[in-house]
Parts: sequence; structure tokens; C-alpha cells
Amino acid sequence: MKKLFLIVLAGATFCVASSFARQREPSNEVTVSSWRQFEKVTNKFRYAVVMFYYNHSQMHEDEQLQGDIDELKRMFRAVSREQRYENADVVFLRINLAWEGAGKISNAFDITNATIPSFLLIKNGDAVRVSFNKPIMLIGYVDRDQLIAFIDKHWHDELIDEAERVEDEKERRREEQRTYWYYDPWPYYYGWGWPWYGRRWGWYW
Repeated sequence: MKKLFLIVLAGATFCVASSFARQREPSNEVTVSSWRQFEKVTNKFRYAVVMFYYNHSQMHEDEQLQGDIDELKRMFRAVSREQRYENADVVFLRINLAWEGAGKISNAFDITNATIPSFLLIKNGDAVRVSFNKPIMLIGYVDRDQLIAFIDKHWHDELIDEAERVEDEKERRREEQRTYWYYDPWPYYYGWGWPWYGRRWGWYW
């Protein structure tokens, strides 16, 4: 009986640990379904890679097409976990144009049925553009290497500099946490009968 209890306990512990590990698995991927969400994320992150695709519930009946879309989403998430992009704080936005609120986003970047699926690069809230003011775009069911090559072609050197800036900012914040001011709200006295000298300010290391 004791042995059975230990086996059940070990199994439960493993399941909990596995579930926690999955929840903690890092990813810079964000699902966006409205213009408001899109603006909020792209204003927060300097660099963003955006994937537009169309996946309506009725399409689930087409196993081949649904399989291609699922593979595309897995590839996109895998690229978002590349260490160099995490170091530079690049966010990856996934936008399903079957959602009602996504239409305003696609219209802003001239996304049509002929350009789905497609990938865009957003910097400081706006698309990276080429001649005739058209956004740079990668179109089709691309693989991991093609998407990485597309990103690095336009941002390789910039992301190296951005990663250094992000790390410097993190180090500055860590230093601020090590050294900070404190305020003591309680009055203090120099012995019985001595006058009140106010409240103390100071700092810790």
C-alpha cells in the first residue's frame, strides 16, 4: 500500500511539474484580434514581426489546409523563441483575419486575399517600407529558415545593437533595485525629553 501511494505521489508530482514547465516556457508570441491591441503592443515593443493568416472555423473540415495553417503557426512560435530575438525584445504578433476586429489592421497594411498568409516587419509602430511606400512583405507558407532570413535581411545589425541596449537597461534596473531610497514614517527622538527631530530619509546598498 505504501509503495502504491509513493508511485501515485511521484506521478502527480511529475504531472504538476510538467504543467508548470509548459506554462513557464518562454515565448514572445502574442495573439492580436483588434486595432487597439495592435497599437498597444507595437507602441510597447520597438520591433515586431507580424503574421497575417486566415483560419475560419469552417476551414477545419479541410484537413490539408488546416494542417498547413497549424504547421505555419508552430513555425512562427518556434522562431519567436530564437534567443537572438528574445535578447532584442522582439515581439511576434499573430493575427487571424477571420476575426471581425482584425479588418482594420489588414487595411492599414494593404493585406488582401492574394497576400495571405504574409509576414510584415513593424518598427516603432509602423511597417518597414520600400519604394512606393509599400510595406516589405514575405508571402506564402514559408518555413523557419525563410522567415529568419527575411527578418535578418532587414534587421540583423539593428537587433544586435538593440540586444545590447536591452541588456544595459536590465542591468540599470537591477542596480536600482540594489540601491534605493527609503522613507521612515515614524518620528524619532534622542532620548527621553529630547525634542522631536522629524522623520528619517536614507538609502540602502
